[in-house]
Amino acid sequence: MTDHDDDARLQRNFVDREMVQQDIPDLKLFDMFYLVEYLTNDVLAPIDQRIRGSFSANGQAESFTRLSKDIVARQRIHWLRMQLQCRLKEMMSNPNQDDELLLHAMTRGRKEMVTAIDESLLKWDFDMLPDILSFLNTVSNGDGKSLQDIIRLELSEELLYSVGSKLPDPLNSTMWCKISIDLANSITWDIARYLVCCKDPEHSMAQMLAEQILVNAKNAASKVREACHILNTGSSSFSRNAAIDELSFHSLRRKMKKKDVAPNGSFINVYGNDLNIHHGTAATIADIQAYQDAVELGYLEPYFDPCSTSRLADSKLTIVSQYASLNHNNGSQQFHWMARSIDAFDSGVARVNEQWYLLNQILLPVHILASECVEWKTWAGSQFYSLEKLCKAIGIKLQDAEETIKRGVMRPELEEKPDNGTNTKKKKRLRGGLSNAARTLENRPCEEFPGWTVERIQRKNSHHVDSYWSHPGLAGVVLRSRVGVKEMIAKMETNLIDANTAYNILISEGKKKFFGGRKSLA
Repeated sequence: MTDHDDDARLQRNFVDREMVQQDIPDLKLFDMFYLVEYLTNDVLAPIDQRIRGSFSANGQAESFTRLSKDIVARQRIHWLRMQLQCRLKEMMSNPNQDDELLLHAMTRGRKEMVTAIDESLLKWDFDMLPDILSFLNTVSNGDGKSLQDIIRLELSEELLYSVGSKLPDPLNSTMWCKISIDLANSITWDIARYLVCCKDPEHSMAQMLAEQILVNAKNAASKVREACHILNTGSSSFSRNAAIDELSFHSLRRKMKKKDVAPNGSFINVYGNDLNIHHGTAATIADIQAYQDAVELGYLEPYFDPCSTSRLADSKLTIVSQYASLNHNNGSQQFHWMARSIDAFDSGVARVNEQWYLLNQILLPVHILASECVEWKTWAGSQFYSLEKLCKAIGIKLQDAEETIKRGVMRPELEEKPDNGTNTKKKKRLRGGLSNAARTLENRPCEEFPGWTVERIQRKNSHHVDSYWSHPGLAGVVLRSRVGVKEMIAKMETNLIDANTAYNILISEGKKKFFGGRKSLA
């Protein structure tokens, strides 16, 4: 994955953030103390010094590449600070017995150590960002990309990660159309800029943010209506191509498995069933079903049998259409809407479902971001932002909006078969482009830690890569973190001991978490 693909960048960084959040709850007080001390002195201080000294007297950055990396690193330290502060507060309310025993034997007491951590974390606040945010827009790399664009991506990523459970894959073009993705990018930046520049939210700033959010939502809704009108009424090919680009969903172009889509020799009925099917898969099946219906109604001789064809794949581009159901009590998530291929709209047999786009592609991302990321205060008995105001801006009914929010964001996937108890091995769905087995990406001498070997392994069915360090003096033992390797080296150099002795000391100190955890390649 590359940073030129926003969705790929987001997925990769989300995995990294999740790994950090999973590791933090395992930190003990003394672990956090040494971690914070190291990051403050050896990481934060040099970065702050470079940022402050990187601008010359005339206000121009000496190195765009170096400064952009430093600014991103500085903001991530700021984000990590918030995670560690939550963990510190939790440790204070629930002291750990192992901590107490170890601290009793140390020169530093608990109170002194907590104070030191708290004071260090205060330095991690990126307090200079509000002052330099506007100025960063004047520093570019010569290709139209400014430092403000760099920090914009970082701040937006933080917000999108914070709402990930309610707004999954926010930049994924298989789930969100171009209008929705552009809208999410715009609103996250507006919110991020407000949160950074307004430590103590002001009346006027909050009002401006709410107005901007509502204007963005209104404009996006207008784009949806315009694109729907073009495709439903038939306009010039240029206008249609632009409308398709705005409303369509891209496909993973996966090969469809017959056992899933045609389990009994005939295709599943995608209409009126409570199936949460990927847009591309649903469109392909809907086109086949339309062909079969035409053959049956016209008493025609079919020229091919879809079930016997060797290759069936998701439709490349799809748009959500509307259909009329005879079952008015249908509670399916896909009631009254179905993804169809572009050909169905070109031939005029399908019409775009404008209401579905307004509710699911405009209302949901806007309201989730606005309600989850901003704490709206009441001024003079009224709020600047509310669901009612958003519905008015978009032009939809409040009841429809409430029902959509209650249902939440749909994650279109082919429904998995229930386990009947005969299969003892739990199967996992593979994501597109991933290996079904872990694989070694590299195994080489480590430049960072001379004398050590580093092996990097990509996990099964995942983009995440784990790193493992080994030492010739530790037969069969691996370390799974840089922190652990550094502690090992410190023990060896300080006490003039070999790797095996240092290993035994760390184990006796309760630091087993540094060792093992290796994923099997089998």
